Amino acid sequence: MCTLSNYFDLCGFAPTQLGGFASIAEVGIGLYLALAILQAVSSGGVADLRRKAALLREAIVANKMRGLFEESRRLKGLVASLELGLLNINKLIFKVVFGLIIIALIGLIAITIFPQVQLDCLQTIMLIGYFSVAPFVVFLFSALVIRIKCKDTRQAHSNVERKFLDALGKVAD
Repeated sequence: MCTLSNYFDLCGFAPTQLGGFASIAEVGIGLYLALAILQAVSSGGVADLRRKAALLREAIVANKMRGLFEESRRLKGLVASLELGLLNINKLIFKVVFGLIIIALIGLIAITIFPQVQLDCLQTIMLIGYFSVAPFVVFLFSALVIRIKCKDTRQAHSNVERKFLDALGKVAD
């Protein structure tokens, strides 16, 4: 009978000891910590978008472009909604990353306490995946979600900015 475990036993890796994964575990913990920091930095992008929208609104008011008042107010509402939505997403991602860090720390403790434990191929692949691949997958997934959430607001900002610049060009002519 061929099971999944038997398949991975045949993958060509020589059995290795758990202690050999200490450096990979340390790097993995560092990657998870970096991921937590990146989540905090991502909210800076929304703050930048909020500042741009506020500056655009001030420019519209200063140039007395009444036709763009409503659009700039709608843009301000879109940015506020985006910011609230991303706060919730970032909280969730931070909780997930924090849980993954805890598991990684437990793994590092196990590696330190039981360095002589033999690992088969499947266990080796799982450890490499958890400590090396998973942080990048979580980062790419969260970046993609944030990018999708921001797309409409960025597009609306670009449209209002383009209309403003067009109207400003007509006023200057």
